[in-house]
Amino acid sequence: MSRHIILLALLVATIFSAAIAQDEAEWVDAHNAARSAVGTPPLAWNTTLADYALAYTQTLTGSCDDWGHSGGDYGENIYWGGSTADTPTEAVQLWVSESAAYTYGPFDGSTRSCCAHYTQVVWSTTTSVGCAKVLCASYVNYPVFMICSYSPPGNYVGEYPY
Repeated sequence: MSRHIILLALLVATIFSAAIAQDEAEWVDAHNAARSAVGTPPLAWNTTLADYALAYTQTLTGSCDDWGHSGGDYGENIYWGGSTADTPTEAVQLWVSESAAYTYGPFDGSTRSCCAHYTQVVWSTTTSVGCAKVLCASYVNYPVFMICSYSPPGNYVGEYPY
C-alpha cells in the first residue's frame, strides 16, 4: 500500500513539474516572439521573479478583490481575464496588442497611457521575466489574474524601449 502511495506522489510531482516547466516555456516564448519582432534580446526565465509574482498572487486570497499592481521593485504587467482557460500566450498577446497604438519614440506620459504593457514586454535592457497565474474565486466574469515581473524594469521616462 505505501509503495503505491509513494509511486502516486512521484507521478503527481512529475506531472506538476512538467506543467510548471511548460508554463515557463510558454511565458518566455510569447515574450520573445514580441521581442524578436523589434530586435531586442530574448528574455530568460527568472525563478526569483516568478516566486515574487506568485507571492503577490497569494496576497489576493483567491478572490482577487484587491487585484492591481504589486508596487514592488520590478517592472510589471498584469492581466485580468475572462476565462480560467486563458493562457500565458493570450496575456502576452493582449499586452503586445498595444503596439498598434505605439509611435516609436522615448517613453513619456502618452506612451504610459497607451502602451506601457507593450513597451515593458520589449524593453531592450530587460533580461529576465517571471510570471504567475491565479484563479479568482469570487469573479464569475473575470476569473483569472496573471502577473509578470521583469528585471531590470523598463518604462523609464525619456528612454527608448528599443
